[in-house]
Amino acid sequence: MKSSRRKCRRLLKPGGVLLNNARLPRITTADLLFLRQLIEAGRLHPVIDRTYAMADVAEAHRYVDQGHKRGNVGITIP
Repeated sequence: MKSSRRKCRRLLKPGGVLLNNARLPRITTADLLFLRQLIEAGRLHPVIDRTYAMADVAEAHRYVDQGHKRGNVGITIP
């Protein structure tokens, strides 16, 4: 189970530093061109589980936190 950032910060000693070890991969032009080819060929099918209005972002977080989502959860920004 994931720990929230808030819970982790409470465990720090005074003066302690919270580090994030999640590193994003470097995306190259070749990567983007490959994705474009997949999209244009109809071979890339993103799975959107649910979408929520911006006003319902708290509800969206609750849904994701339940751990039962089957795809991406989107927030519609007007």
